[in-house]
Amino acid sequence: MHSQQLKQLIRRTVTTRRLNLQQALAALARRRTAQNAVEAIAKVHG
Repeated sequence: MHSQQLKQLIRRTVTTRRLNLQQALAALARRRTAQNAVEAIAKVHG
């Protein structure tokens, strides 16, 4: 019983961590895209 709960907790923690990682990567990709757009606009106006 106890080990079963422990397994579920670990699985949930791993899943949460994986989701957080995906969200962090997605945020990083969006930021990089925004940065590229800003640089492109700066080049056009520069």
